[in-house]
Amino acid sequence: MIQIVEDFFDEKTLKHIQFVVKNKLTFEPSLYPPEVAEEIKAKTYGFRFVLAKDSEMMDLFCKTAEKKLQVKLKEVHENSGIDMRSLDKFIPHVDSKDGVVRNILIMIDGPIAVNNGTVFYHPDKQGSTEDHKLDIHIGFRPNRAVWFSSDLLHSNCVALEKNVKRYTA
Repeated sequence: MIQIVEDFFDEKTLKHIQFVVKNKLTFEPSLYPPEVAEEIKAKTYGFRFVLAKDSEMMDLFCKTAEKKLQVKLKEVHENSGIDMRSLDKFIPHVDSKDGVVRNILIMIDGPIAVNNGTVFYHPDKQGSTEDHKLDIHIGFRPNRAVWFSSDLLHSNCVALEKNVKRYTA
């Protein structure tokens, strides 16, 4: 199941989050998922601010998710965070290996485009990082959220333009 939620935050909250993300947070290099080839791991995947470092921001994200998705969050993964990534390569992965059951990807800031969104692969290829068959392609739009099962093979898209960056949580 994949659910898309438009207008995840109210406009004032989104503007506040965008300002904080671009001006106040300290991002650290992100690690590649364990299944990625060693030669790729040597390159920087992107940068992450771990939400556990800011309880106010974590609380805002969680309360909004519960309200918008009409769910009760039992636990949030310790590595949940806000990512700043260049979109120069596909890195297909699943998040269920970390014991995660559901994901919410929140698009915070970046160019509105299909080519910098998120792709999901055909279910017949779950857990595989070779011979992928694209199934669903969701374009990037600030304030869009995507709620999905963590065992779905997914990746950021590869932008056609050079040096395209996006912020997601």
